Amino acid sequence: MFIKSGSYHNPTWLAGKKTLNITGIVIAVCENLPKNSELKINLKKSGAGFYLLLANSNPKTNFNISINHFAQKTKSILVSSLISKQPNEINIRALVTLGPRANGSQTITEFHTLGENTEKILQEPKLEIHSTPQIAAHATTAGHFDEKQLVYLSERGLPKDTAQRLLAAAFLDHWREKFFTLVK
Repeated sequence: MFIKSGSYHNPTWLAGKKTLNITGIVIAVCENLPKNSELKINLKKSGAGFYLLLANSNPKTNFNISINHFAQKTKSILVSSLISKQPNEINIRALVTLGPRANGSQTITEFHTLGENTEKILQEPKLEIHSTPQIAAHATTAGHFDEKQLVYLSERGLPKDTAQRLLAAAFLDHWREKFFTLVK
């Protein structure tokens, strides 16, 4: 399946099992991950790019993505920022492969989770490098709401739930801003 260059908000092609061939620039923002999804992204043309921001998730999500750089000077950015307020079973796996012809390509994969129940969350970014990339990076973090910030906000009259929503919004805004800075 070929995806046209452009920007997408909550694209339907994220759901299910699909192979997407990209020859231009695709920017997608998904604010609620589908429950089960398996994507294979192929960057086949020099200058092609795939940028995906995952901004939240269903309580039970299984999301697998592989991004294959087949041409030189391709670029992929995958940023996941999830809020976990209930016991979740979230599995997010990404495999980015820089093929032998992907010299000068760039890839950044970051997974970040904030919440009270992060112990059943699997975030697994992987990189396979078979060329000389310009940039190749991946990171993952998981943490709880900062108690000092919650106390500070509760001392100013905010209920715990409201304070958590406020901190969660700031967390998502931070990663959304970073994502769009990386895309530029």
